[in-house]
Amino acid sequence: MIIEETINREAGDKAKGPRLQRLRCVSLVLDAIKNAENPHIYAAVEHKDDVFIKDASKSSDYLEQNKNFDEATTFTFNSAPVLNTMVGFCDLWVEYIVKSKEVFLGFYTTRKVGKEYKTTEIKSLGIELPDKSILELLKNYELDHPNLLPCVKALILSEYKKQNSGKKGQGNIKNLEAFTDEDWKTFLKSIDWKFEEIDEEELQKQVIQKIKDCKYYSVTALSGTEETILRNLLDLLDERQCIPDLLGRFVNTSDIKLIFYQVGGGQIQTKKDDPVYELWSKLPSPTDKRNLPDKIQAVCASFDTARKKQLVRRTAMSRVLQDANTADKSFLSLRYRIFDKCEEALLEYLKNIKVENLNSSDEVMKVFNLLFDVARKHIQTVSLDFKYSFSSDTVIEGIVLELFDSCFLALD
Repeated sequence: MIIEETINREAGDKAKGPRLQRLRCVSLVLDAIKNAENPHIYAAVEHKDDVFIKDASKSSDYLEQNKNFDEATTFTFNSAPVLNTMVGFCDLWVEYIVKSKEVFLGFYTTRKVGKEYKTTEIKSLGIELPDKSILELLKNYELDHPNLLPCVKALILSEYKKQNSGKKGQGNIKNLEAFTDEDWKTFLKSIDWKFEEIDEEELQKQVIQKIKDCKYYSVTALSGTEETILRNLLDLLDERQCIPDLLGRFVNTSDIKLIFYQVGGGQIQTKKDDPVYELWSKLPSPTDKRNLPDKIQAVCASFDTARKKQLVRRTAMSRVLQDANTADKSFLSLRYRIFDKCEEALLEYLKNIKVENLNSSDEVMKVFNLLFDVARKHIQTVSLDFKYSFSSDTVIEGIVLELFDSCFLALD
């Protein structure tokens, strides 16, 4: 396979990336730093795509397209911005295959997903649409759904030929036409579709919290300076984008750490480990041997079956994660912190209501949602002082459910 000359999709040297791109770039960099023991991250906007993240420790690249359009309308696979993105992704995919490098692709938008209808183009291609939205199927990786793959291939190849029509060469069209169905599936599995995502205003709030959670953040030295740190990070991306030399355009982990250090007046310090992990092993063994479904059944026999199955699945996923991290002291500390706070909140809640009032699915879920919220807020607070290997909302909520299943918490 040979890489052919393709359309240059990068912005000009003097162009500044839109705010959403820069915020997403900062957000992804902070995530990568948080999830790596010794992070070696390189990032840029408008390099190959809207956002470029290289994790040197994993030898992988992540490239993302950002689409901040009117949230009242929807995207279908046949929408011009989506097809244009797919053409660009195809060129990137071929480039990375030839270089034997690992790449992951992302599509981030504030818009919702719509279902395709038979346009003139679709009729002329003689393809049959799937009975579900193509983007929903791709997002959920249901790649064997009837009519999906033939439809996706036909639309991408048609758009690719249009964009390269009249240009010198035909880009990678021959390489793409040689793809097998398995090649297409591998390519489509590499794309992370993110729809109905938050806009710049909400994303900025999220990034501010990630700055507080960063291992380079010190409450003593940096409390109240989060917006200054963010502004410096965004400015740095802008400045680097204007550098003509390609290597000079990247922001790396050391640059990020230096900004925290400079804003803190040279007083930056890495967060400490949370020492309460020792208390987890000292908890007395529970005497209540019922699992999560049993505890729900005890207070609400009519609890919705589908919802119960969903809670059981989330509990099982949390158990797998916890079993894989039994030696992780920060994870044990996280679990203890959540247990301690949820037990307190649960006892206080149950003092003010009668157990027999938990007689509907909504009332039981109200208790779980209360505990999820209490746990999330508590971990956000203690994360200002201590570092944790995991602290996402999904992980925290899973731990709450598992504490019921492993008999440390109960509804009665």
